[in-house]
Amino acid sequence: MLRDRRTRKVTSSSSSLLLPKIQFQQFSGELTDWLRFHNQFKRIHEDESIDDDPVETKTKLEIQKETLNHFQKTVSIDFSGRYEVALPWVLDNKLLSSNKKLAENRLQSTKRKLIATGKFEEYQDVLDIWLSEKIIEEANDNKRKFCSLSPA
Repeated sequence: MLRDRRTRKVTSSSSSLLLPKIQFQQFSGELTDWLRFHNQFKRIHEDESIDDDPVETKTKLEIQKETLNHFQKTVSIDFSGRYEVALPWVLDNKLLSSNKKLAENRLQSTKRKLIATGKFEEYQDVLDIWLSEKIIEEANDNKRKFCSLSPA
C-alpha cells in the first residue's frame, strides 16, 4: 500500500482507515492561546474531505432498511380507505431525566421579570382564566400523565 507522509493507517477489528496526520500546537492554557487552539479542532469538523464514519453510515442505512420493512409489514387500509401504519418504537426506551429543578428555576426567573416589568398580575389573570376553562391544570407531583395520540 502506498501512502505519503501526511497519512497514517489506522486498523480496528472491523475496518481499516487512512487518516491524515494532524500536528497540534501545544495548548499553554493561556486565554490568548484559546482561540488558536479552538480553531484547530474547528477546521477538522468543517473539512468536507473527511467522510463520515462508515460504521455510522452503515447503522443509518440499517435503520432505514428496518424502517422500510416495518412500514411494509404494518401498512393497511381501513374501512374508509385511509392508510394505517404502526409507528416503529425504539426498544431501548430509557426513562427521561426529570428537569423539574430547571423548570422551577426558569419559572422563578420569568416571575421576577414579570414583576419587574409590572406584568405579573396580568399574566396571573390569564392563567386563572385558563385554569377555570380547563385549558391548563395544576401539576401534581404524585400523578404521572401520559400523552395519548389520536389519529389526525
